[in-house]
Amino acid sequence: MCFKMCRHRGMILVEKSRTVRGPITCPYHARAYDLDGNLLKTLHIDGPNINTLDSVQHFDFPLIRIRSRVWNDMILVNVGEVAPAFDLYAADLMARWQEFDQTLYHGGADSSLSLQLECNLKLVVENYCKAYHLPFIHPSLNTCSRLEDHYNILDNYGVAGQGTTAYQPQINSDGCHFPRF
Repeated sequence: MCFKMCRHRGMILVEKSRTVRGPITCPYHARAYDLDGNLLKTLHIDGPNINTLDSVQHFDFPLIRIRSRVWNDMILVNVGEVAPAFDLYAADLMARWQEFDQTLYHGGADSSLSLQLECNLKLVVENYCKAYHLPFIHPSLNTCSRLEDHYNILDNYGVAGQGTTAYQPQINSDGCHFPRF
């Protein structure tokens, strides 16, 4: 398990991967933790050279374990102690997106797009999760990507969205196929 932040004030304990042989010590208040994340020392907690305080029992304040996973260039964090492991939780989703499970290469600052929208967030999210607005809002798009060409993606893990059978890899003017992704 890798601990990176002090529970006391959130200071970074370990900035980069390295071998730690002794206690992990916070640079801000010198709180010291063992390699399992248990609090060992609270220097000067109740004044100069007073390193204990009756109301602070060390076993009550270990570092908090937070599970994380990088998948498809996304950093996913799970703070729930009873939630299933990511690979189990997202197995169906990972299988569905397996063909896209590859390192994405970004072309630098010029290859990004940023939008600032003054609208209801629910409307923006729903716009990309449901197609039933196509006939009313995008009648031209609805001629080639019809409402009936879309299907819902729902599962027991809270994943929701929509897919389409209408979009296919395109061929450019030279007859070359563009990648599906």
